Amino acid sequence: MNYRLENINYSEMSLQKLGVYVMDIQHPYLKKALSTFMLCTAKIYETSTSETNILGEELTKLGALIEEHLIWEEQTFFPFLRLQIEHKEYHKPGDFPELVYKLKSEHDAIIKLIKKNRLISNDYVPASDASPKLKLCYAQLFDFEQDILKHIFLEEDLLFPKLFNKTAP
Repeated sequence: MNYRLENINYSEMSLQKLGVYVMDIQHPYLKKALSTFMLCTAKIYETSTSETNILGEELTKLGALIEEHLIWEEQTFFPFLRLQIEHKEYHKPGDFPELVYKLKSEHDAIIKLIKKNRLISNDYVPASDASPKLKLCYAQLFDFEQDILKHIFLEEDLLFPKLFNKTAP
């Protein structure tokens, strides 16, 4: 499948196309973006101010939580999702609420940390005298935040409803 960002209408995608997009396109992208996120976190620690030290600690927590979340999705949720979209096995919504509940709980924890990091970092706006490296890191952190929020939106607002509304084959 060839997905061009400017042409994607996620809400009109079928369960199969959206599921494949989340699993095979977005997820690998997020894993790569997470490594950049962690490099930025290390750079923020290097600046060693009270704000950046606190931010670095919180970003480290966020990075670990997102990493665990992505691994869990790959090992647990995505195999289930693949069965659903390939029609190999059918589960009624009542058969998997614990999976969705866990995902939503993790999404809530991620959003909570994102909000905390925004407060600490002044919405990712570095001090006017910050180094170019720090300014770039803040911009990359903002971009990563948007990618994670998009991931959460695609799953919670589009994928889960399509999955729950799926009828038995």
